[in-house]
Amino acid sequence: MKVGTEMIGDWGAMIPLSYGKITKFDLFDVFIAWDDMPGSVRYKYSDINVGQGGGVGIGVYTKEFYMFPDGVTK
Repeated sequence: MKVGTEMIGDWGAMIPLSYGKITKFDLFDVFIAWDDMPGSVRYKYSDINVGQGGGVGIGVYTKEFYMFPDGVTK
């Protein structure tokens, strides 16, 4: 992950997906500016691309992982 990486927030409960980009990061945290939230929101690296049950579900993801969770791209 680097500054500018596209992110997707899946909040569940039929709430629309949020789209954002990483604005900065440090040793433990990633800061994401979402299209539908003010400012940047901090997340731990360990919370990115995790989801419920190890798959894509409620959570915060890189766009690539969300679109291709099994690592297969076409």
